[in-house]
Amino acid sequence: MKVREIVCQNVLQYVEQAKSDGFSDGDIALLVRSKSDGMTIAAFLKEQGYPVVSSDSIVLGSSKDVSFLVSFLQAFGDDKNEHAAIKCHRLPKRGPFVNKGI
Repeated sequence: MKVREIVCQNVLQYVEQAKSDGFSDGDIALLVRSKSDGMTIAAFLKEQGYPVVSSDSIVLGSSKDVSFLVSFLQAFGDDKNEHAAIKCHRLPKRGPFVNKGI
């Protein structure tokens, strides 16, 4: 079995577990590393009968809040990543992280 097939099967298991835990299709979102990964997984889930909002995936990179989260995770995962740490210190002036102690 190829790596992509294994990944798709694992994603399917997570989606099925979320559904059995009471989540609806609209509650489930997947974050992938690349557009091609997203397209592969979306096509696979469609084949399994799951509704997919966009096979191209929804672009989140333009969101300041998402950019902050990505920078935070990069800095958290690599304490030598000064660029990500600097971006983290530029907290958004609006959004869910303002005045939340994050």
